[in-house]
Amino acid sequence: MYPEQFFATVKKHIRREWVVCFVSAFVFGFIAHFYKFVNWLPNWDSIVFRYDAQDMAHLGRWFLGAACLPSTYYELPWLNSLLSMFYLALAAVCVCRMFRVRTSVAAALTGGLMAAFPTVTSTLTYCYVADGYCMALLFAVLSAMLIDDGGKKRLVAGGALLTLTLGIYQAYISVTILLLLIKLIERLIFDGETAKESLQRAGRFLVCGVSAGVLYLIIVFLSLKITNTPLSDYLGLDSNSSSFNLLYLPRVLYHCAKTFEGFFFNLENGISLYAVLNAVMLCALIWLIICAAKRGGLFKSPSRTLLLIVYSVAAPICASPLYFISPGTAYHNLMTMGFYAFYLFFILFYERLGDAPERFVKRKNWGILLLSAVMLFNFTLISNVAYHKLQLAFYSSYGEAIRMADRIEQTDGTSECDTLAVLGIMPGSEAYSAQVSLDLTGVTDGSLLRPDDYTVNQSVITSTLNDYCRKNFKFATADERRALAQNPEVLAMPMWPESGSVAVVDGYIVIRLSEGSGLYD
Repeated sequence: MYPEQFFATVKKHIRREWVVCFVSAFVFGFIAHFYKFVNWLPNWDSIVFRYDAQDMAHLGRWFLGAACLPSTYYELPWLNSLLSMFYLALAAVCVCRMFRVRTSVAAALTGGLMAAFPTVTSTLTYCYVADGYCMALLFAVLSAMLIDDGGKKRLVAGGALLTLTLGIYQAYISVTILLLLIKLIERLIFDGETAKESLQRAGRFLVCGVSAGVLYLIIVFLSLKITNTPLSDYLGLDSNSSSFNLLYLPRVLYHCAKTFEGFFFNLENGISLYAVLNAVMLCALIWLIICAAKRGGLFKSPSRTLLLIVYSVAAPICASPLYFISPGTAYHNLMTMGFYAFYLFFILFYERLGDAPERFVKRKNWGILLLSAVMLFNFTLISNVAYHKLQLAFYSSYGEAIRMADRIEQTDGTSECDTLAVLGIMPGSEAYSAQVSLDLTGVTDGSLLRPDDYTVNQSVITSTLNDYCRKNFKFATADERRALAQNPEVLAMPMWPESGSVAVVDGYIVIRLSEGSGLYD
C-alpha cells in the first residue's frame, strides 16, 4: 500500500464531528494558552528542572521519562505546548467517539472545554512535563474507550493503557473512572439497561481496573528494586504500603467532598462568576438526568432507580480516587482533570432527549450552548490571568535575584567560596493580584523563590542565581543548611534584605531570609 492509499483509507474512517472536535481543541487551546506558548514563564520547578530526564520511579511514575522523550528533556515552551495540545485534541476526539457525539456543536464544545480547562492551565505552567501529562490524559481516555467497548482484546489493551497512565501520573485514573461511570449512567437511562446488566458491566470495569492497578504496582516494585530507590513520602506515597482500611472511610469521604466543593465552588475571594456558572451547570445537569430518567421509565424500577442514585453519589467521590489509596494524599491543581467529566456529561445532553417536545429541545440546546460558551470564555480568562500572574512572579523573582547577586559580590570573602546556603523563606512573596483571582491553577504566589520541597530538593534561589545572574554556586545540602540554621553566627545575622543578611560562615555563602532552614521537613 502506497502512502497516498493509506491516508485515503484513514480519511474514509474519520468522521466530520471528530475533525470539528480536534480543530476546536486546538483553536480554543491557542486562545486560552497562546501567551504561555510563546513566552518563557517558568514556575518554581521549571527553574530547577529546565532540563531533566524525569526519572521519577521513586514517585511511582516509571513511564514519565519515556512520555516526555519526544520533546527532549528540555523545557521548550512552544514545542512542549504544541505536543500537549496535540495529545489533548486526540483525547477529545476519543471522548467524542466513546460517547457517539454526532453534532458539530457538541463536538466543538467537547474539544474546546477540554483544552481550556483550568487543570490544563496548571499543567502548562509545568511546561517541561506538560506533554507527558497530556499523553497520560490521552491514554486515560483511550483506556476508558477500549474498556467500554468490551471484548477480551480491548479489555487487555485498555488495562495496559491504564497501567501506562498510572506510570506517568497517577491522578489521571480519575479520568478513566468517571468516563466509565458516565457510560454506566447513560446506558441505565437511555439504553434501558437492567440493574443486573449494569452491575455486571460495572464488575468487568472494576476487574479490569484492579488488574491494571496490580500490574502498575508490580512494575513500581520492580523499578524501585532495580534502581535500589526507596518510594518517596511525597504526598503520602509511602503510606500506600499500609493499605486503606475502613477506619479511614469517614475522613476519605470528607476529603472527597471538600475537593469537589473546592473545585466547583471556590469562594475564598467571595462569589465569583466561575462558582455561579458551575452551580447553574450542576443544577441543570441533575435536572436533565431526572428528566431523562423519567422519560425513559427508569423510576418505575426500584433497582434501577437505586443504582442511578448510587452512581450519581459515586461520581464526586470518584473524582478524587487517590484518597482511597493513600488517605494522606494532598490534592492540588494538577490532579483535577477528572472533574472535566461533569462538564462533558452536561454537553452530551445537547444530543440527548431529542424525543421530547420540540419547544423543550430548542430551549435545552440553546441553554447548553450559551452556558457552555460562557464557561469556555471564563476558563480562557482564568488561564490568561494565571499566565499574567506567572509573568509578574518571574519579573519579581528575577529582580530579587539580581539584588542578591549584587549583595553577594559586595560581601567580603565571597570570592573564595563557591557553596551557597539559602536559609529561610522569602518574605512578602504575594503579587498584587494573588488575592483577587481564583486559585484554580496553582499560580497565586508572587515569587518563584520559594523554599525547597519534596520534589525540588535543592535551592531554587541557587538555580536562579546560576542561570540568570551568571553564577556557578554549588548547592548546600539539606543537612548542611539545617546545621547552619543553628549556628550562633547565623542566628545573629539580620533577615533579608537588611545589611548583613548575606555573610560568609564556615566557608559557606549564607543568605538568611527568615528563621529556620527554609526546608519543608
